[in-house]
Formats: sequence, structure tokens, C-alpha cells
Amino acid sequence: MITLRKLRKTDEEQLTSLINTIETNLPNKKFWLPINNISREHFLDDDWTYFLGLFDGDKLIGASGLFLNEHEYKESLSYCTNVKLPVAEISRVMVLPEYRGNNYLFKINNELLNIAKNFGIKTILVTIHPDNAPSQHSFEKLGAKKVTQIIKYESFLRDVLLLEL
Repeated sequence: MITLRKLRKTDEEQLTSLINTIETNLPNKKFWLPINNISREHFLDDDWTYFLGLFDGDKLIGASGLFLNEHEYKESLSYCTNVKLPVAEISRVMVLPEYRGNNYLFKINNELLNIAKNFGIKTILVTIHPDNAPSQHSFEKLGAKKVTQIIKYESFLRDVLLLEL
């Protein structure tokens, strides 16, 4: 049975394993931004990130994070104008390869949008590699619109999408 729930500190090992699997199996390594140590340390801190996990029984098969701390999105946001505050970023969106094609990204991120609304967030920011069609499609289906294209960390091309809540 597939279930969706907030990740807890006890899920940290499974989240790390999921990230490692995703990084290893990417069709294009530029789809995934490097994770800095500050971000990794705060993945499951409630005042920094709200991660939802998708489970098949007890196995974590997908996850996505609502990043509430500007450390995560400040650079990308600096390229945008007329943005309603407060802002959060949806990032680290991932589903195991064998579970893809079931609309799980859309389901996880749609629920994160509801959570963001409950937190009083007015704008969601998303950065996606331009060739990552599944992620592009999923976020466009949720209502996100491309506003610009940037280079992150000196070599990672990204479309910046915004979604007003």
C-alpha cells in the first residue's frame, strides 16, 4: 500500500539511501544539484524543511521537501521580481526509478502546496534543469510558470518557476 506522510528523524537513514539511489541512477547528472552540508544537516528540522515521504509499506520510495529557510532559495529568488512574500522552495523531488510513471511527483508536491498554504506561504519557487521533462511537466500541471533561467553553482543550468498560492 502506498502512503504519504511527513518524514521524521527516524527516516533519516532511508532518506539518505533514497538520495544516493537517485544520484546514482540519474539519466543526466546535471538534473541534481549538489547538496551542501548545511542543507543536509537541516533536512529534517521542522523550522528549515518540511519533507514528505512516499512509502510502499515501510520502504521510502519517494520524497520532496518544502524548504522554508532562505539559505535554500535566496540565490534563485534574487533573479525574480514582484514576488509575494513569504516564499518557500520545493526541492529535492525524487521517486525511485521503478516507481516512476505513476504521477507520484504530482501527488507529493500537490500535498506540499497545501502544507505551504497552511504555513502562510504566498509563493513557491522551483528550480529545474530545462531538460528534466517529467519535473517540468509535473510543476506546470500544478500551476508553476517559468520566469527566468539561471546558472547555479557555476555550472548547473536551471529554469526558475514560480507558483503563487
